[in-house]
Amino acid sequence: MTLRFKIPLAIALMAMLMFLFSSCEKKEHAIRFRINQFKQPATTPERVMALSVQEGSAIGSNEWRPLHNTIAGLNYEPGYIYEVLVSETEIMNPPPGTSHVGYRLLEVLSKTPVNQPFEIKLKVDNKIFVDGNSSMGFNLLNEAHIDCGSLCDDLSQAVSTDPASIVGKFTLNADGSIKLIELKVN
Repeated sequence: MTLRFKIPLAIALMAMLMFLFSSCEKKEHAIRFRINQFKQPATTPERVMALSVQEGSAIGSNEWRPLHNTIAGLNYEPGYIYEVLVSETEIMNPPPGTSHVGYRLLEVLSKTPVNQPFEIKLKVDNKIFVDGNSSMGFNLLNEAHIDCGSLCDDLSQAVSTDPASIVGKFTLNADGSIKLIELKVN
């Protein structure tokens, strides 16, 4: 093959490679999230703890939704309300049972300490998110120890019976555990 045929062939190969790589590009755009001070239990196929977020017109409201994904690069600490800018990426051909959307932290806009009680749904749609018992202690999906104090017997009874829902009101302890201060059983 002569040099004059090698150059057009090389250009054609480069063009094909560029087309191939550009057609596999991920679709991505930036969005703003407000992240609540404590994760909430959620169900994907399994019981998990999920960030509780607001976005768009819901920011600043009382409407929070679970974010079933992690945010790559975010070092989340309970007890803070975060305002973040993230890159949302559509994931092509995700593994079964996972999301088609991925998030990557672009910037932490604010991180404000919060020291006020918060509610956690301990049972929703016949799924209980509390593990343990009053003699060995309770935890929230192995992510947070529950300091139930004088409400341990009430929590034990609520978990062992079959109410439609159990909601706990908590404060965050300095050691990362959560203190149960009120229990609502319906």
